[in-house]
Amino acid sequence: MDPAVGLVFHAHDGTDAASRAALDALLFEIFKLDLGPLDAMDGRDPSYRSFSYFDAGGRCVANASLCALPLVVQGRPVDALGVQSVAVRPELRGRGLFRDLMQRALVWCDVRTPLVLLTTLIPDLYEHFGFRVVPEHRIVGPAPAPEPGMQPARPLVLGADIALVKRLLDSRTPASDLVGLRHFGAMFLQNMAAAPDLRLDHLPGRDAIVASDTRIPGTFRLLDVVAREIPSLATILGALGQIPDRVEICFPTDKLGYVGEAQPAGKRTKLMARGDFVDGSEPFMLPETAAF
Repeated sequence: MDPAVGLVFHAHDGTDAASRAALDALLFEIFKLDLGPLDAMDGRDPSYRSFSYFDAGGRCVANASLCALPLVVQGRPVDALGVQSVAVRPELRGRGLFRDLMQRALVWCDVRTPLVLLTTLIPDLYEHFGFRVVPEHRIVGPAPAPEPGMQPARPLVLGADIALVKRLLDSRTPASDLVGLRHFGAMFLQNMAAAPDLRLDHLPGRDAIVASDTRIPGTFRLLDVVAREIPSLATILGALGQIPDRVEICFPTDKLGYVGEAQPAGKRTKLMARGDFVDGSEPFMLPETAAF
């Protein structure tokens, strides 16, 4: 049986306002994902492309989307693609719509990139399509001494400081040469807007944005650094006035001047890759600000 009987397939991007609104409604219904804050910051990803089925009433009932993932992987630039926003309305599950849309999306990927990534709670769903789980590790250890005499950081308010944040996102250098983002602004904005308890600071002396989590007493969790030149961990701690007992770094530390112990990332979602990626010999983790 054709899984699409009674439905209309449509591939679309962010310029198709009606299709985008219908997809937003599906994502809110399935994932409670509110993209309103992203719209308020004019932060939609222009590379976003969706493969969707619509019913006769114009509702988006099934979807798989792609976004550009401009990475550096082991020192070389890779223009990967990321799979996200995979959803099927409950009443239409079991008809094969998920498989159909994934196959369409991957055919589109295969003529454009050697690497496709996704994150999921259910890895078994994607192994059939050639994806494999890639272990992620955070780096933990005792905190280095903060660099003295640093110009104090300024806390950022995402909405009010959006011009500064976008400027540095557009010109960022990868925080790591092992695996790092060359730029991926939309998800940084979305993830930070969805997590108001996280800390966002600007280091004026280094013109760098630091995303961190200081809610655990005695622990400084460094989530991401956005800058043209990545400052050392000691510099970051000095500018933030942080003197923690322990640090936890959520990306490789090759540019931070810090060596710690690799521990499993402990994330519920698993990173999966389709194509040539890291071999697992060196610990890495995609920044939490890049969750997609």
